Amino acid sequence: MLGVEAPAFVPATSTAPALFHPGVSAEIRTSGTAGHLIGQVGEIHPRLRRKLGLDATAFYLEVALDAIAGERRPVRSVAPPRFPASSRDLSFWIDAAVTADAQRALLASAAEPLLRDLAVLEDYRDPRYAPPGKKGMLWTLVYRAEDRTLTDVEVDAAHARIVSMLKTAPSVVLRQ
Repeated sequence: MLGVEAPAFVPATSTAPALFHPGVSAEIRTSGTAGHLIGQVGEIHPRLRRKLGLDATAFYLEVALDAIAGERRPVRSVAPPRFPASSRDLSFWIDAAVTADAQRALLASAAEPLLRDLAVLEDYRDPRYAPPGKKGMLWTLVYRAEDRTLTDVEVDAAHARIVSMLKTAPSVVLRQ
């Protein structure tokens, strides 16, 4: 809605504001690491959260609207899909340095025609359970056809194609 086609979420540098939990923040850029800085997002540092009296995990988002003022395009309305979607979850260990953007690109590289959306559900880094140098990722993948309701067999086959491609990625270990 703000006109930035494909914002990039670049891991924040070591100079990230002290309000963020280390390693759980990002700069928002117009495109890629070389794009213009337009904001920041991240988890509030646990010390600050306690100081503010917040019991639950809290997040901060800032977007510099003046930095993207010329980017705004007219809003287009789109009819909701006629046929329902079906989703499957996918869990794997991956090198801790691999960003969510890189993972999204890897999953999208399967070029599965029925895949409509994908989103991170969990980024798990507890050193008691995660293998050294790895993090656990849980993604949800949404499948839909424009011309029909998909059967479970069709969704399972599409999901299997993505899983098969993921098995060939060098830093990925699928979780059961």
